[in-house]
Amino acid sequence: MRLDRLIQHIDGVELPANGDWTLAPGPLDVASGSRWRRLAHRTDVADGVLRVRVGPSTSLVTLELSLSGVAHPHPTTLTATVEDVGSRGRWLLCGELTSGSSARAFTGAAQYHGVYREGAVPSARLTISAVLATGEPAMPLRRSARAASIRGDLYAFAPAAVEQDPSVWSRSAAREHATATPGAGTI
Repeated sequence: MRLDRLIQHIDGVELPANGDWTLAPGPLDVASGSRWRRLAHRTDVADGVLRVRVGPSTSLVTLELSLSGVAHPHPTTLTATVEDVGSRGRWLLCGELTSGSSARAFTGAAQYHGVYREGAVPSARLTISAVLATGEPAMPLRRSARAASIRGDLYAFAPAAVEQDPSVWSRSAAREHATATPGAGTI
């Protein structure tokens, strides 16, 4: 599949093409504790998906990860929705980390590096960084409140068939179409 079919530009912002991008297994770094005492370990992404659905009425980009490893005796999942997309590939993430019966909200960021071809299957590259509270809530004068952070690189393999939606146009492309085609409207 050609790389230009795996990339879409919406109002000057590059995104992966619509579809379910399968995440490759790989490590994530997890650190927890206070400012004075940090515990760090590595966990693995067992599987996951980057879902991209951008259309004229709805735009949704979600990230779902299943984590495995010694630090996670229960099934652990991280689910995030992209709340904002910056022009330089920075995505604002809001979501939840669920392990067993407990769940913690988190906020974070993902840096989208683009779509690349290495070998037979093209992939999208992301670097995620998220922070979630793991202990009591932080107090204004207390610096030892516990928090955990997750950081790592993710590779999402391109879907076998890209969901092409001819109605997904950027405003600038619609303007160009309207000026080139007499009687065509703009978005």
